[in-house]
Amino acid sequence: MSIGCVTEGRNSYKSFQQDSRIPNPLVRGASSFEVASWAEATKKAANILFQAKEEHGPAAIAAIVGAKATNEEAFLVSRLLKEQVGTTHIAGLSWSPADAFHDDFLIHADKNPNTQGLKSLGLLNGGGEAEAVLSAVENGTVKVVLVFGADLVTTFGQERIDKALSDATVILLDTDYNDTTEYAYVVLPIGAAPETDGTCTNHAGRVQRPLSSISTTGRSQSRLGGPCPAQYPAGRSRLGFHFRCVWRVDQNRPGLCGSHLRQDWFPGGSLS
Repeated sequence: MSIGCVTEGRNSYKSFQQDSRIPNPLVRGASSFEVASWAEATKKAANILFQAKEEHGPAAIAAIVGAKATNEEAFLVSRLLKEQVGTTHIAGLSWSPADAFHDDFLIHADKNPNTQGLKSLGLLNGGGEAEAVLSAVENGTVKVVLVFGADLVTTFGQERIDKALSDATVILLDTDYNDTTEYAYVVLPIGAAPETDGTCTNHAGRVQRPLSSISTTGRSQSRLGGPCPAQYPAGRSRLGFHFRCVWRVDQNRPGLCGSHLRQDWFPGGSLS
């Protein structure tokens, strides 16, 4: 039996090797981004979350997860926000160009691999969830937004995002530098699809498991999977902190085991 890839997917390899790839974690400096280590960048992100919760409560923190995230990544981000932060402001976002090529047989207009997965996780049920998060940011209810794999400027337009995010603190996890990156305070580079293990749910509702086939670029991490202590179950995915965390939660401390955003990264020991 031979296993192949449709032409559209097979010819998309160039998109994973563009000059726009983000090779290193970035932290906003006085006038521009500064390259940081993973330890520095993730601790900065944790401090931002902790401070926002302390000063404004858990409802001041929200997340928008793009439909290119795997089921494991979307689940982990949701769990982090709900269990560690205590907020329910978590929205999925599935966007494709209005003129995206499709046919009536194999090729769908939805170019996101995991729209159905986000729906199954309850993050994408009406289409307006991300818009609701932006409205909450705009009216001052939400102060910090975690954006995973979503280009908000392309989706909503520059004017809308300028209005919504001009006074917000954005923590961004993505593969490539885009217009949304300019709004971030902390940028964590994640691996592209061929660099990732995990599962996605296709249009027919079938769960598929893509496997990583190449190493991550620069110092980007295999999305939700490493570096992690050796005692945690192995697995690769993109967050730079995840797949290993999916299979086991450390019973001795409330953080996600194997995750960069562990309990001991939060001042005072926990976000809860």
